[in-house]
Amino acid sequence: MEGYPALRQNMDKLKIKTYEAIFDTARDGVIVSDSRDIIILVNSEAERLFGFMKVELLGQKIDLVIPELLDNKIKLRAADATNLGRGEKGAVKELWTSRKDGSKIAIEIKSDPIKLDNKALFSTVVRDITDRKVAADKIRDSEVRFHGILNNMMEGVQIVSFDYKYLFVNDALVQQSGYTRQELLGHTMMEKYPGIENTEMFNRIKECIQTKQGTVLENEFVFPDGSKKYFELSIQPSSENVFILSQDVTERKRHELQIKNQNKLLKANNKELEQFTYIASHDLQEPLRALVSFSELLKDEFGEQLGAKGNEYVEFILKSSMRMQELVKGLMDYSRIGKAKELTVVDCNILVKEVLSDLSLLIKEKKAEVIVQTLPMIKGHEIELRLLFQNLIDNALKFARKDGVPKLAISAHTRGKNWLFSVRDNGIGIAEKDRQKIFTIFKRLHNRNDFEGTGIGLSHCKKIVEVHGGAIWVDSKPGEGSTFNFTITENIEA
Repeated sequence: MEGYPALRQNMDKLKIKTYEAIFDTARDGVIVSDSRDIIILVNSEAERLFGFMKVELLGQKIDLVIPELLDNKIKLRAADATNLGRGEKGAVKELWTSRKDGSKIAIEIKSDPIKLDNKALFSTVVRDITDRKVAADKIRDSEVRFHGILNNMMEGVQIVSFDYKYLFVNDALVQQSGYTRQELLGHTMMEKYPGIENTEMFNRIKECIQTKQGTVLENEFVFPDGSKKYFELSIQPSSENVFILSQDVTERKRHELQIKNQNKLLKANNKELEQFTYIASHDLQEPLRALVSFSELLKDEFGEQLGAKGNEYVEFILKSSMRMQELVKGLMDYSRIGKAKELTVVDCNILVKEVLSDLSLLIKEKKAEVIVQTLPMIKGHEIELRLLFQNLIDNALKFARKDGVPKLAISAHTRGKNWLFSVRDNGIGIAEKDRQKIFTIFKRLHNRNDFEGTGIGLSHCKKIVEVHGGAIWVDSKPGEGSTFNFTITENIEA
């Protein structure tokens, strides 16, 4: 305290009074100390944060309020105030500390040496992040529950970083892999499976990382001991890692290989997988709702405290969670297709008219021209047939060219005992190499920023048509449009 009066007399020289008004309006706490770590200036926000009055702090050592600052092991400061010439800046760090009343507070702190009128000082800026930390803990709790659900899934789940390190594996994946969880986490795929970089699976993962587009494949996997298994893989990207869902289909594949000359068409999903997909998708809803809810609360209630970067992170969490909700809903819808027990007589003229009415705003917005020829009455599942036409018409409008008026033509004619339906458009078209891929679940040909959607619509169409005993295919030429054709086996005379 001996040098305190002299410091007060020299405050004009240091221009501290000039800065006091600015410091007091700052939203962060600011504490200025001299080379002896004696506090010479405190703003109002620092008083509020730590529960001290200015008169209690001025002239005291700074470790009265932030003892961690002078702990050399923690190293919150970048450099000595006496060595300003090095130009070092302190890093922004987070820690828990105590207020005057003993209550805990989470802070973000940055301490840098400064020079005013040839005086070496320290400026320590402190921000209260307690609410953000509490909200983040709640989000982490939701993630823990989410991981718990993944561990209960029958399918293997692995989350891999962009440098191919295992970040998460569920119990099923551990059983599939032949390793323990500890032997996988933190290691790369190449370390655990030498030569994997030369496989189709690895190429797909690499492509997923580069293009940010998901893919699915059936993969023959050779283990280090020489044994082989077959897996169905769904590979989906996120901002920083890759989500891989795997189902062991070794027994089924062996059986298919034995009878491939008799049956070349493989079933996309069996009843057990459909039931599992529905149950797993349903169970995923709750943690996703919690994740969205807490993200929205974090954004609405603490947006100003989070700052631009924090809000950007919260927005990403929110968008990713909503995206996952869309994917889960798509899976649930997919699993329900074909569950209806009875066929009913469906007038396709009325059905398509209702679908066009539902899409009238989009049709008007696109200024599209739609021609519908006389359609038949058929036996089928009305709700699923409505979804079939809605997906095909919506796709035709979505993938219209930007340089002309969208034109759609819907028609049908008999083909043996079947009805052959056609939905023709003059849109952007589809390359020949992609004509089969588009019917694969979650397969997208375009960036999500260019065209919205989950990539599951045409998978729905394929399954609906197959449930009705038919087949679906596309004839197309890039830049000239596409014609989606499908057959329906069960039919009656109009």
